[in-house]
Amino acid sequence: MKRLLAVCTLVVLSCNGTKDDNIKSFIPGTYVKHITNEFNKGIDTLYIRHMSDNTFSITRVSEFNRIREGKLMPVVRKSEIWTAVYNKDEQVLQETKKGKVLSFLPKQKLLLVGSSEYKKINN
Repeated sequence: MKRLLAVCTLVVLSCNGTKDDNIKSFIPGTYVKHITNEFNKGIDTLYIRHMSDNTFSITRVSEFNRIREGKLMPVVRKSEIWTAVYNKDEQVLQETKKGKVLSFLPKQKLLLVGSSEYKKINN
């Protein structure tokens, strides 16, 4: 009986570790969100790189055209660099400056930042 309990405990612990490793190993890569509405048309890209242990660097590049009176205006480019820490318990990245929470759905190849969905396009 003790052996069975020990085996069950090991199985549960190894499954939790595997899930954490799957999320954390999925994180690095390039993610995109296409933006199309009556005021803007563009693309928002997140480049996520594993730095060390639980720290990640995120470069956000936004390129969009404003739409005024039905006409596309010149391209506007913006970029910023974030630092985020992987929260093992929640299995999310927590951006350190503004407190953004990035969650991941590996099976769907998605990254969620609030209600915004980014599709993973490569590692």
